[in-house]
Amino acid sequence: MHAFYSRQSAANNGDVSTNGCYLAAGTYTLYLYGYTASTCGKVDVSLDGFIIAAGVDWYSAAITKNVIKSTATVVVNYSGWHVVKLTTNGQNGASSGFAIPLTYIEFRPAAD
Repeated sequence: MHAFYSRQSAANNGDVSTNGCYLAAGTYTLYLYGYTASTCGKVDVSLDGFIIAAGVDWYSAAITKNVIKSTATVVVNYSGWHVVKLTTNGQNGASSGFAIPLTYIEFRPAAD
């Protein structure tokens, strides 16, 4: 998913961002692109209401750009439009905030 814009004006635990994309039936690896910083929280990613990545931590002591986080295998059972939801779910014990600074979400076919 690209070419979308979502901004947390005042980042809070429990914030939600909902987007959608077309996916063909198959097996994918989910990649999250963004940056880490001392003000970042953790995010849960769900696809069609099912959590596919839980507690992905975007904290680091210093800003680190161009971070790519790969998560578990995702099986998509049918071709069509799917709803992707990001939910801020807590923070690292050292974090001072709940920002989720994602710049790109990718479902990469497992065969690639």
